[in-house]
Amino acid sequence: MSTFSLRLLGLPLILSGLVLGGCDSGDDTGPSNDDTSDETGTDPRDYDDFDNDTIMDIHEGLSTDDYDDDGTPNHEDPDADDDGITDKQEAGDHNPYTAPVDSDGDGNPDFLDLDSDDNGMPDEDERGDGTQPADTDGDGIDDYRDTDNDGDNILDEVEFGRDPANPVDSDRDGTPDYMDLDSDGDGIGDRWVGGTTDYSDDPVDSDNDGTPDYLDDDS
Repeated sequence: MSTFSLRLLGLPLILSGLVLGGCDSGDDTGPSNDDTSDETGTDPRDYDDFDNDTIMDIHEGLSTDDYDDDGTPNHEDPDADDDGITDKQEAGDHNPYTAPVDSDGDGNPDFLDLDSDDNGMPDEDERGDGTQPADTDGDGIDDYRDTDNDGDNILDEVEFGRDPANPVDSDRDGTPDYMDLDSDGDGIGDRWVGGTTDYSDDPVDSDNDGTPDYLDDDS
């Protein structure tokens, strides 16, 4: 058999090898061995969290943004607003794919807000002394984002008095009214004499003497 005939017989084998082995067409639309998409359908390679605070870096501003001017940019700072509450605690949840919480809806997320509940008292004064933020009434809402810390249905900003930096302590028991379930010490809880409703945040003053019932020993 001639050399030419052998070459012709070998040609189908070469062609079949190309079909079985596949060709690189330059099309990258097929499945890839380095597919790292998670169960949410989001590729983790698109997610960066330099300081591991569960807030994506893109939510912490530009790479040079430094909210508290401490020399450490937000995306590298575990407490970007320097209120003593970590960004991880202020994030709202532990899911980096959700936007950080903005409790008072003022456009500043809690981790960049010095008064997250907008009640007039700084977060650092409401955070408590422990490693975890305080939750005085145990309602699952930390005091720094709770507008009624003692759960008596009277807003903290009402119970503070005129100066949140020096909140009123009506019965002088060492517990300011906004943390005291019986602000006037009359044995009747503020919740029962507060009188606030869904329609009014102003406590009731039954005898119209200018002192709301929850502070009035003779209401």
